[in-house]
Amino acid sequence: MNIKIHSVISDITGATGRKIIESIIEGERNPVNFLGFIDKRIKADSETIIKSLQGNWREEHLFIISESYEFYNIYQERISSCDKQIEKQLKVLELLHNYGVIDTEEPEWKSHKKKCKNHPEVDIRRFLYKIHGVDVMEIYGLSHIGGFEILAETGIDLSKWETEKHFVSWLNLSPNNKISGGKLISSQIMRKKPNPASIAFRNAANAVQRGNHWLGDYFDE
Repeated sequence: MNIKIHSVISDITGATGRKIIESIIEGERNPVNFLGFIDKRIKADSETIIKSLQGNWREEHLFIISESYEFYNIYQERISSCDKQIEKQLKVLELLHNYGVIDTEEPEWKSHKKKCKNHPEVDIRRFLYKIHGVDVMEIYGLSHIGGFEILAETGIDLSKWETEKHFVSWLNLSPNNKISGGKLISSQIMRKKPNPASIAFRNAANAVQRGNHWLGDYFDE
């Protein structure tokens, strides 16, 4: 179709982008009539937006965008179904941790972390707090998804690891020290496939390294 709306709207799957796509599928071709869909947060002026929506409306391209958008909506429905199942399992874990009691008191957060665009439709932070008894989101560098991945991989019973050293070794985050004659000859991490929990911890460490935090100074030494 040769339209350039993606150069004006950063997220074509946002509310504005979806309204424009739906209008195109329904038969609208006049760029001026799309202006009513533009969110006030979009910085481009009306003239730029109109120019970005001028194109040649070829039938085969219109068919492709219609089919693609239909599949996009189907995927969104399936993702929503998965989110509901995730929430169901988190409620089970909360009940197991609290001996069958649902705590209705809402926690107060000391800080707020920005959620990513594709964050599940589940209050992950609240569930993590109710299950662990502490706000793991206060761990600098750890994201909502990271905390959730760790829980999904380890479960709520950490007693299966005798000590924190056993846990770190299982995560493959500790050096595989090789000592000969009382001297350290190698300390490389073992080459084995990382599990989702170890990846989450690595991502958290990378976030600390990149972030403006006193812990980041440790990496600069």
